[in-house]
Amino acid sequence: LCIPRRVRRTPWSSPGTPTAWTPCAASGSPRWPGCPWGPTRNASAPAAPAAQSEASERSEYRTREDRLSELLLALAVRFPEHLGYISANLEPEYLSGNERSGFYKNLIIYYNKTDLLDYQAFRAYLEGQGGGGKLLDRLVLLGEKDFYDIESVQARSEAIKIMVELKKFGCQRRIGQIEKEIAAAESAGRDDGLKALMLELKDLTAQLRKINSD
Repeated sequence: LCIPRRVRRTPWSSPGTPTAWTPCAASGSPRWPGCPWGPTRNASAPAAPAAQSEASERSEYRTREDRLSELLLALAVRFPEHLGYISANLEPEYLSGNERSGFYKNLIIYYNKTDLLDYQAFRAYLEGQGGGGKLLDRLVLLGEKDFYDIESVQARSEAIKIMVELKKFGCQRRIGQIEKEIAAAESAGRDDGLKALMLELKDLTAQLRKINSD
């Protein structure tokens, strides 16, 4: 699937206006049209103990890669003005799981077409594409919980950090796959495709070294 890279700014992301999901004074709901939820946490609420948070994270996600993938998506949904940067610097295959990578593709395509994120309309679009509404609900709540008090500039910095980690995981995962393929080919005495695999392995190893050195 070819993903358009043209991602425009939201109508509310111009200078001097809220960039994303600030609470509406009248209703307390997030500033995303059609979204039924208000903030799930506020600045005065006590933070959960670290041990409790870590235990909750381990029970909710199978791997750290899963957790980071959903954090990045939550940031993209909450701060869609950064979708252009994110999509230009991270391919869908770096997100863990078909559901998350598929959601990422749909989010970019939908936002390119509409210039904004209307909760009900986007949810309906996802369901029309085969699903994703439940993941959207989870990401909305995750964004409210983990990013309730950050500004757009901070969100971009957080997204960059997460993308670096996801690229590491992606390179390591692919390197492991290639090493298994090379071992299987050598064991079977097959030479076809072996050179291409070796070149890809060399390229990925160089990429991973660069990421780790930055």
